[in-house]
Amino acid sequence: MFNSKISTVVVTLGLTLGTAPLYAPSVNATTFSQMVVFGDSLSDTDNSLTFTRGLLPNYPYYAPGRFSNGKVWTDYLAQNLGISNTINYAVGGARTDYSNVSFIPIGLQQQIGAFQYGQTLLGQSITLDSNALYTLWVGANDYLAPIVDISNSLAQKQLVDTTISNLSSALTTLANAGAGHIIVPNLPSLNLTPLAVGSSPENQANLTNIIDLHNQSLAQELQALGKSYTNTQFIGFDSYQFYEELFANPVASGLVNITQGCTKINLYDPISPFPAPNDLFEPGCSDDLSVQETFAWWDSAHPTTAVHQRIADSVESLLNESSPNPTQTSVPESTSPISLLGIAILGIIPLSRRFLSRVKQ
Repeated sequence: MFNSKISTVVVTLGLTLGTAPLYAPSVNATTFSQMVVFGDSLSDTDNSLTFTRGLLPNYPYYAPGRFSNGKVWTDYLAQNLGISNTINYAVGGARTDYSNVSFIPIGLQQQIGAFQYGQTLLGQSITLDSNALYTLWVGANDYLAPIVDISNSLAQKQLVDTTISNLSSALTTLANAGAGHIIVPNLPSLNLTPLAVGSSPENQANLTNIIDLHNQSLAQELQALGKSYTNTQFIGFDSYQFYEELFANPVASGLVNITQGCTKINLYDPISPFPAPNDLFEPGCSDDLSVQETFAWWDSAHPTTAVHQRIADSVESLLNESSPNPTQTSVPESTSPISLLGIAILGIIPLSRRFLSRVKQ
């Protein structure tokens, strides 16, 4: 099993910010009997499929309901922990506010709003378990398709501040509702995606600065929240370090191709996001699952199910850590009233090409 250097307690921030604890005591993963999921396409298991009337994500381009070729990390984590009851609010394309990069009108705040009203996104009543495990992984779409110019440092800081404020608001709502354990991954380097690999050095530098600032700010926010809400464990998962380690030695995890998608799918191409079904795969990939498992990316921005499984395994390892003493990871210095029942969305409209170089998810 791939074991990223992750910590439930302390993140060492790199650069000039020193050390900031992620106030999260050790957790016994065997106690969870329910999972409640918030986020975007990395965690979506059926919501986008429902709101697009079965259009996306679906065969032949994706596993039904998942923006991948199989299960996503929340599927695997629930399976690993023996959790059979999952309430999933995640929607592909969600930003941290009320917006979405597609035409599905659901961002993180609508997800949290439905939760507050005791409903699913389809208006069905929910029953929460006191031993529920919450996950909240969202934010990349705020930077992938920003509605403001991010070419200068002031704009980057303002955008990150807004994103972190949105995340803090959502986490505060969950803590006030009695959530005891919330997994909050930071963001990996967006420049690792195939979508970003060919972008300009300027855009890659902008993304590097933004992700560094986001991850540093998130660590500080989790520390502050942990001090204010002592009955809630804010469990920081370092997805940045996970990807850095995975891509530094991909062969050890059975990966051969880490720069190219297995398929030619590019949801951010406004002209032809989907190739013909008989021309789906990039050279070197095929419909053979054993071949697909050697690719890190399924399309231009989403990981394969093989990588999703490794993420879940690393999160499970984090939850099973028994030592009460803090450990450390780092952000390397080299990187700088709701009821939605009846919503009928006919499809997802791809983003304009001007966003193609601002990448991820």
